[in-house]
Formats: sequence, structure tokens, C-alpha cells
Amino acid sequence: MHRCLYIQEILHVIFSQLDVHQRVPVHAEPPRTESSLRTLAALARTCKIFTEQALDILWSEIPNPYFLVKYLLPEDTVRYTSTSLVCLSVSPQKH
Repeated sequence: MHRCLYIQEILHVIFSQLDVHQRVPVHAEPPRTESSLRTLAALARTCKIFTEQALDILWSEIPNPYFLVKYLLPEDTVRYTSTSLVCLSVSPQKH
């Protein structure tokens, strides 16, 4: 990895550009795009150096606790229904 990516301020500028909001009427609060949230969550899990800045930006605006679970937990540990969100624990497999 290029050594400039070890500088937290540079990562913050780069990751901030990924925090994209959808276009909405001027008077409304623009929601964040799902792809933006997915990208930031993936960056947070990619490398220890990326984690702090990606999580700071990802968590800077949380519209609903649903997003916390949806994007940060592995897909096989969460079940979604039309009315609720259920977190399941995964048992380690014995060999």
C-alpha cells in the first residue's frame, strides 16, 4: 500500500468523498445511498489503517438502528422480516 494512505487526514478526505447522498428537493434532508454505506462498511473491514476513518464517517449520520445491524454484521447472523430484525448467533462447527 502506498505510504500516503497511512496518513489519517488523507484517508478522511478520500472516504468523505464516498459518503454520497441521493438527490432530493432542496428543502429535504438527503438520504445516504445504500452503495455509499456498503462501501464505507467494506472499507472499515478491509484494513486496520482504514477502519477508524471509514467508521467515523459511516457512523457520523445514522438514520435508523436497522442500518447498524444490516451493514456491520455478517449476513448469515441476521434475519429480516417485514416487521422486525432478528439477530442470530452462529455456533462454531466442530470438526
